[in-house]
Amino acid sequence: MSMPGRYILSGLLVLLATAQPVVAEVLQHNPFKRPTLEGRAAAGENGDVLNGELNLQATLAAGDSSLANINGQLFHIGDEVSGYQLREINEGSVVLFKKEQQRRLTVRDDKDE
Repeated sequence: MSMPGRYILSGLLVLLATAQPVVAEVLQHNPFKRPTLEGRAAAGENGDVLNGELNLQATLAAGDSSLANINGQLFHIGDEVSGYQLREINEGSVVLFKKEQQRRLTVRDDKDE
């Protein structure tokens, strides 16, 4: 090995020996953990958790695994939402029933047109 090559190798070894260890940033939450459904009681029973105006923010239409985001909380089909039972989750809308009353919520587009 040539003289300059030895100096470079020696320099690299010194740098590696004196380098501070990199400390990984600790995650505050697990990004792979499934979200908890706020609309369901711990015992699996439906619970009335929302009061006032209902604002449908998003839907995920996926058969039995469908979800609706109403006022920032996730609900499944069959959950109770402000006294209504969530019966259908479609792309961009949900159908709620209370006694004989049907109510349809749609995702609002807040963009100025």
